[in-house]
Amino acid sequence: MVRKVLLVGGVLSSLLYVIGIDVIAALAYPDYHNYADQMVSELFAVGAPTRTLMVWLSIPYNVLVFALAVGVWVSAGRKGATRFTAAALVGYGGVSTAGLLLFPMDVRGTVASQRTLCISSTRL
Repeated sequence: MVRKVLLVGGVLSSLLYVIGIDVIAALAYPDYHNYADQMVSELFAVGAPTRTLMVWLSIPYNVLVFALAVGVWVSAGRKGATRFTAAALVGYGGVSTAGLLLFPMDVRGTVASQRTLCISSTRL
């Protein structure tokens, strides 16, 4: 039963991503016009009006990805490829969380920010 609940995390994470992150956040950002022309990461950018919403939606999304990873691991038994898939899901969740909280990008067209000033000064 617990394994099935963990695996349902995969379905819920996808629904949360599509409905919350792709649709709701894109509609809440007036300058976000076209999925083909702009990256979804622009919704996460520092200075974007959707940054706070995206953080609050992405944390449960990543928790659900980790739950899916545990469910896949538990389901794997002795299957190495399935365990590798579970490990890859953990890696994806970790990189997603780190990118969200530790390495945010700036809004498109931003000339100078604390991040770009730090990068520029280290190259000198």
